[in-house]
Amino acid sequence: MKRRQLLKPRNRLWKASKYKKRSLTRCSDVRVLNPDGTLKEIIPILSLPKTKIIIEPEQIDFEDNPRRSPEYIEWRGKVIDRDHKTCALCGSKEWIQVHHISRWVDDDSKRFSIDNGVCLCIICHQKHHGPHNAKFPKEITYKLLHYIDGVNGI
Repeated sequence: MKRRQLLKPRNRLWKASKYKKRSLTRCSDVRVLNPDGTLKEIIPILSLPKTKIIIEPEQIDFEDNPRRSPEYIEWRGKVIDRDHKTCALCGSKEWIQVHHISRWVDDDSKRFSIDNGVCLCIICHQKHHGPHNAKFPKEITYKLLHYIDGVNGI
């Protein structure tokens, strides 16, 4: 058998002629293995050509996801600029996320207060939140509040 026939998936969903008409680009393939480790089939993953989608602000419903609102995006940018994209707990500059010290769901009045936000790396953020976005331990919260006081010069 030819190599091309060996790599062709056997699920009859993939036909080269079908995809050539749509001018899709081919991405990396998914390799399906048998339990003994031998190759069962290769499923090609195809993607559409990249197109720029322009969404008008009137089309976005912020009530569904308020973290996409302009106020949130502005708040996040100010916190990142203030902390120089550095984790307040470990000092890392990789995989930075913005964390609310007083939780988003607990206090509506502090949602967009810059003193309520701090940059954390993804590791510190997940380590201290624990499962199901639980509250931070009190000692970590006090440490973050002390960090904010230091940044503000208090």
